[in-house]
Amino acid sequence: MLFRSSTDPVPGTNTTDLDDDRALTVNSIRVNEGSPYAVFTVTGVEGQQVKLALANGTATIENGNGTVLTDGTEDYGPALEYWNGTAWTAYTAGSFITIPNDGDGTAGETAKLLVRTAVNPDALDEGDHTFTLTATNTGGTSGTGTATIDDHGGGVKYPDVA
Repeated sequence: MLFRSSTDPVPGTNTTDLDDDRALTVNSIRVNEGSPYAVFTVTGVEGQQVKLALANGTATIENGNGTVLTDGTEDYGPALEYWNGTAWTAYTAGSFITIPNDGDGTAGETAKLLVRTAVNPDALDEGDHTFTLTATNTGGTSGTGTATIDDHGGGVKYPDVA
């Protein structure tokens, strides 16, 4: 449940007084390595505030000898963007963003937030490899989805939709 005191600032600017334990989910996806993006869907409640984080699974870049490169380069990211209803917007790490209202004027309905990160193709055939997106609300409830990058031509190719 969302609790807000009468002294709370504008939602999204300070969440220390919010306790939101409503459910969140993040879908798992299979994306073609040739796709420019991996696009996740975070499902929660309109107005719910969430923090986003990417984590590596097996989606590291290796050199031709199978050695993982240690420069922090992965087959995805590093930046996240979310769809604000009219444009893709850069996500600031560690901040809370609000799951948008669908515009019908009814508050508290289930709603979706689209979140994307770049897919960085390489010339190596690593087979399938994964990374995750976790969305966490102000009460600590979280949902995690896994992206599988398919090196063999399978999976969705998400367009660069503006």
